[in-house]
Amino acid sequence: NTAVVAATLREVTARYGIRTEFITSNAQLELSPRERTFGYHANEVETAWVLALAAKHVRIDRAVCDYFGEITGPGELRAEQSAATFAWTTQDMSRTGVMGDASAGTLEKGLLWLPQVAQGYAESITRLHRALKDDSSRG
Repeated sequence: NTAVVAATLREVTARYGIRTEFITSNAQLELSPRERTFGYHANEVETAWVLALAAKHVRIDRAVCDYFGEITGPGELRAEQSAATFAWTTQDMSRTGVMGDASAGTLEKGLLWLPQVAQGYAESITRLHRALKDDSSRG
């Protein structure tokens, strides 16, 4: 729910004067267009990560594919990554709790993607740290 988190961060900054930042990993994972657009939670990526970190807690035989929408669907209003978004809870969009294709997650993908995503977050945090240092040296 990126739009809600971004609004909350702006409110914290405005109300308390605390600089906030929404950091992301810019890792470019090989995902289908549908997964990239509608894979929000318990999806291919998160399933792969858990398989890599704690496989004994994954029942891959129960993994499902449950998407909220179609890439070819009409309109620009989407839950994420669109010009117009809306606030949502998981139950608004999924009967299963999965939003994406959990069945596509594999141990191999998790082992490949975890370091890529971690590196992307490290780069984002480093950029933020440099920006904070630059801000403090100016004033």
